[in-house]
Amino acid sequence: MTNLYCDSAKADDSGDSLSMGNAKKHISAVLALLPNPITDQTIINLAGSLASPKTYTETSGYLDISDIRCTGNGELIIRPYDWNDANYTGDLSPFTGGASWDPKAAKPDGLVKSYASAIF
Repeated sequence: MTNLYCDSAKADDSGDSLSMGNAKKHISAVLALLPNPITDQTIINLAGSLASPKTYTETSGYLDISDIRCTGNGELIIRPYDWNDANYTGDLSPFTGGASWDPKAAKPDGLVKSYASAIF
């Protein structure tokens, strides 16, 4: 499993993306670090949280993920930094650990506007 980090509050993309302290500013800069194809679980953790979301803006105005390929056990997951896998796999809110969470139900406004959470 590989964890990479992105924080829109960073000054630029000079970090190596291997920790939140060395995060890149743009999601596209983190995507450029990915092997092609992705062969294991790769998680891009976005700084911010459901309670305090951050806005991510790409310099080009859009985010292109069209050339990403996954093979074998490859997965690409883009999610907020405060996501909790143990809660999610236990059918609880991945953010609060509270009551049952239906990923198909309406999402809190901050989640919809600020975060992408996808498995390719």
